[in-house]
Amino acid sequence: MKRDIITSFFNQGIIEKIDGTNIYRHRPQITDESKVIPQNRKWAAKKIESCESMIRWKKHCLKKKSSIDSYNQFLFLCSGKNKKLPNFKMYPDTWRHPSTTETVVKQLEDAYKVTRLPSHVRGYIRRFIKYGLGITLTKEDAEHYGIDGAKDNMGSHATASLEEGQYEKALEFCNKTGKIKLNKENFDSFLLFGVAYHFFVRPSVLFTIRLDQFFFYDRKIHYVVSKSGKKKVIAETIDNKIEVLDEYVYDLAQENKIESFTEIRRTCFGKDILEFKTTGKTTSISKWPKWIRDEKIVIRLEEYVKGRLHQGKKYLFWNDNGRTFEDLTSTDFKKYDTTVKYHRLDFGKFLKILFREIGCVDEIFYKRATYAMRHIGVQYWCEITDYKLEFIAEMGWNDIETLRTFYARRTHLSLEKTLARVIG
Repeated sequence: MKRDIITSFFNQGIIEKIDGTNIYRHRPQITDESKVIPQNRKWAAKKIESCESMIRWKKHCLKKKSSIDSYNQFLFLCSGKNKKLPNFKMYPDTWRHPSTTETVVKQLEDAYKVTRLPSHVRGYIRRFIKYGLGITLTKEDAEHYGIDGAKDNMGSHATASLEEGQYEKALEFCNKTGKIKLNKENFDSFLLFGVAYHFFVRPSVLFTIRLDQFFFYDRKIHYVVSKSGKKKVIAETIDNKIEVLDEYVYDLAQENKIESFTEIRRTCFGKDILEFKTTGKTTSISKWPKWIRDEKIVIRLEEYVKGRLHQGKKYLFWNDNGRTFEDLTSTDFKKYDTTVKYHRLDFGKFLKILFREIGCVDEIFYKRATYAMRHIGVQYWCEITDYKLEFIAEMGWNDIETLRTFYARRTHLSLEKTLARVIG
């Protein structure tokens, strides 16, 4: 049989390939009885999971230790659990590409009221076709059927940040709120916000941080005060050596032409804080240094860490010492992410209230509140380092381009300040 005919029959679902061989066989016809999907959604899901195509897909996920998120989302769709398409039910083994693909995509576009499906929906249809039906689509074919893998709105929140005064308002709101419940356990909202902001970790990573990863120390700063009362740090003593930050003003201070001051500030260093997906590979996990230099956070955090250690606790925001997060690998990160799911969701609910209270308007603050913390934390470090991305990348990225594309584009205000400083 000619290859183009085999391909045509295969794509139509008339024949199937026997696993582990190059042999094709006639695909068994689905009987009328097996096409009947139970009205009960739980039983419907069980019926659908018994399909050969779904068994094949799940087998792939288990063999490759890959995420089954797309599998579950497609299962929800076919069993009537998709909220956008609640009356849709389908027996996956009756799927015939490309006709069924076109029909389902059109129905979903109508349900979502869009002309292009969200990336996660495109993803689970594309993966079902590949791993369930065994049909690998070319990039052009995937684009043609509207199920390509291109990311939506790439870098659209790269300037998400807090406006002037909002950080202070956020800390004040946390102080008034006090402790909040994360999965029925009480934690200090002030410290949750402070650590998430300055460490800019991904939402779930916040709960992997151990108490023995924190180190507190003093640093000596030299500063001048403007007429408006604003402090400007001109030098810092590190290991008994002075690091001059503004040579011109520092020299004026040394010549007593301008008054300068000295004070000790408490600082927090976080050692080997986990990050993942930092090299462009979804399975990548690495460890990075982090700092907190705001004394309001540091002093309170140091007392909190001492108290937790005295109580025999192991983690900063996690009470079960039996969990082991320090040896986390890429293959079990998804399992861990599910473990802390309700802590993360409850923290997100609190953050949405906080962001609304302090006047944040960007949609990321309400659609992905916990992830917004990562964005605004990165922008904080961008501002205080004048966007020295090489330095910021040392705290969480193996390449600057990913940092620049998704998190660290200059805000409009930063560009205005830079123009004023450079051009005048």
